[in-house]
Amino acid sequence: MKSYKFCFYHILLLFVFQLNVFAQKSQTSGTYIGEEQEAIIIENNSFRIFPGILMDKDYSKTASGSIKYCTDNFLELNSTDYSKKVTESVVITESKISNMKDSILIVFHFPFSKQYKIEMHIEDLGKFESINNNKIIIKDNTKKIKSINFKIFNLDIIPEQTGNCYNIISYNYDSKYLIKNKESNCISISIPELTDAYFLNIFIKGEYALIKNGALWWRGKCYVK
Repeated sequence: MKSYKFCFYHILLLFVFQLNVFAQKSQTSGTYIGEEQEAIIIENNSFRIFPGILMDKDYSKTASGSIKYCTDNFLELNSTDYSKKVTESVVITESKISNMKDSILIVFHFPFSKQYKIEMHIEDLGKFESINNNKIIIKDNTKKIKSINFKIFNLDIIPEQTGNCYNIISYNYDSKYLIKNKESNCISISIPELTDAYFLNIFIKGEYALIKNGALWWRGKCYVK
């Protein structure tokens, strides 16, 4: 009998909790507008952020992700993994240029059109950098390439009036690419999804927003429903 009562109360508490979450979702769902006409749209377990008057343009979306309901007034925001799509688009090819001796050529191809810096790490050779140049040439080197990884930084960063910058500032290819042919001296890296739009995205990890009196507070700003 005690076991039956315990099970009944447990189910009842779970039902009440689900009702509270459902009510919270209903109350918080909607569009919240900031002072600069930027919009935060909340729909059940997800959110989207648009920069104001451009919110009808697909490329203007600056953030999207999931919502976790913590209390009656607080939401936890986590953006999607924007880099995953970029990494999935990476294609690396190897070749050998016969008339290029004791040198290594690494060439990048991506549609990002702003100022950038490439930071390349090559096993046993160290770090190499290139600014606004899609080619890295390592001269007078007799060592073979074993593996590579790299980062690409956006140098055209525009901070907000507060001086903070919340947009993505770099793309990190964390996977170590192992060279298949030890005779390769030319590496071509194509990244078709590394676009201007990628760096417009905002990275949000475990941040909290407050919902109170029909307004949403996030990062010190107020958004009115």
